[in-house]
Amino acid sequence: MNTNSEKEAIEDLKRRKENFRAFTHSLSPTEKIRQLELLQKRYYELLKAREENGGRKIPEKWRKWRDAQNI
Repeated sequence: MNTNSEKEAIEDLKRRKENFRAFTHSLSPTEKIRQLELLQKRYYELLKAREENGGRKIPEKWRKWRDAQNI
């Protein structure tokens, strides 16, 4: 294992986390909600792709979420 690349990856993750945290702190509450809704949609699309590729099924709570969103 290359510990330098592991350390670089960890440092990059920390940097990105801090950048995102600064970004979200500057948003209005309405914009934060919109960002969370977009994140939910992206996550659902990942779950859907996983299932379509023969992976685990979409959990029931996410199917209920999809139905409530009329997707």
